[in-house]
Amino acid sequence: MERSSNNLLRAALAAVRDCADTMETQAVSLLEALPTVPMHEGLRASALELSAGLKDASGRVDVPPLSVAG
Repeated sequence: MERSSNNLLRAALAAVRDCADTMETQAVSLLEALPTVPMHEGLRASALELSAGLKDASGRVDVPPLSVAG
């Protein structure tokens, strides 16, 4: 049972890391594209701020490796 729980935890941690990596990649892409997208300047400023926050948050995801006592 403990081994099964550890496997599930490892899978969950890997999913969190993958999600954070995807979020960061998407945020970088948005930050690069937004300056050239035709839109209202107020909306652009909000979108840039939110995208920068997303990039920052995803970059701070720190999921330490799971250590299993042998």
